[in-house]
Amino acid sequence: MKASSCAQIAELVKEVIEDEQTDPPLLEKVSLLVDSLPATGLNEPALLKWEENIRSAGNCKLFRLTKVQSEIWDIAQKATQSMDARLQKVQESLTKGIIPLAKLMGTTGEVLEKKGTVPSPDECSERLI
Repeated sequence: MKASSCAQIAELVKEVIEDEQTDPPLLEKVSLLVDSLPATGLNEPALLKWEENIRSAGNCKLFRLTKVQSEIWDIAQKATQSMDARLQKVQESLTKGIIPLAKLMGTTGEVLEKKGTVPSPDECSERLI
């Protein structure tokens, strides 16, 4: 068997057998949050309080929720109105989840511009405590 064939087989075996490749671990507190929140969710009062405090930046127009014109809404069938309301709720949830990530990216960019380096995990964990 040729060396190139062996290398291809070895690569295929590696792709099939080995676990998914991962990046370095997150901070323990962040990992706990990421692992538990999707499964358990937030209780309703905590969720409402959290959502109230999330606002989009003034220069991010795509984070604003789309509203249906009242004239169109009035002539739409009930099934269409129901589907649109559900899609708006999904859009709102996605937007409320993306806004903090966008703000984090902005903060990281500012830190990099000022210091030229990313804070170490120890510095980050000190800020989370």
